[in-house]
Amino acid sequence: PPEDLHLGRLFGDEIVCLGSDINCPSDHPAETIINQWPLSDPLAPLTVDGQVKPAQLPWSEDLSAVRWVHCGGIGYTFPEPQPLKLKRETQTGSWHDMSDSQSDAVHSHPFLTLWFDHGRQAKGAAYAYVILPRKSAAETEAYAASGAITILAHDSRTHAVRQNRRHSVGVVFWEPGVAGKLSADRACIAYYE
Repeated sequence: PPEDLHLGRLFGDEIVCLGSDINCPSDHPAETIINQWPLSDPLAPLTVDGQVKPAQLPWSEDLSAVRWVHCGGIGYTFPEPQPLKLKRETQTGSWHDMSDSQSDAVHSHPFLTLWFDHGRQAKGAAYAYVILPRKSAAETEAYAASGAITILAHDSRTHAVRQNRRHSVGVVFWEPGVAGKLSADRACIAYYE
C-alpha cells in the first residue's frame, strides 16, 4: 500500500482531511503539518478547546487530546481527540534558501504551526481533521460538538466521509472496493448526495 494516503474533500464550507498508512522507518520523526502560516496579526488569539493560549513569541505546547483549534479566522476540528503540537515563533529565511534563482534578501515573520508528530519509526500512523475557513472560535466549537461528519472508512483501501447534514459522501478508493452504496472496480475518487 502507499506510504501516505490523503483525502481532502470540500463539503461546502468544510474540508475533511484523512491520512493513513504513514510509515517512516527512520529515527527522524514523521510529521503531518496541519498548517504553517504567517500571522497577519502576531497577537491573533489562538484558542484550543475554549482556552486562549499565550501570544508571546516563541511559544510551543504539546497537547494530548485536542477537539478543536481556532486562530486567524480558520478553525480546525478533530473527529476524535488528537495529540497535537502547536508553536508560535518568528521564522527567518530567504527565497534563495529554496531556489538559487531567487532573491537572497532575508525576511522574518511570526508564524503559527499546527502538526501531528507520528514519532520515530512510524508504522501505520493516521490522522483525521476538518478545516473550517472563515469561521469564528464559537462557530468552530459548535461544529466540533455537532457531529457534522462521519468517517465511514479510513484504511489502506478506502477513505470515505459522510457529511451528515447534506447526506453527501466523498470516497477515495485506493483499490477496488465498496463504501456505502458505491463499489469500484479500480482506484478512483467518487462523490454522491
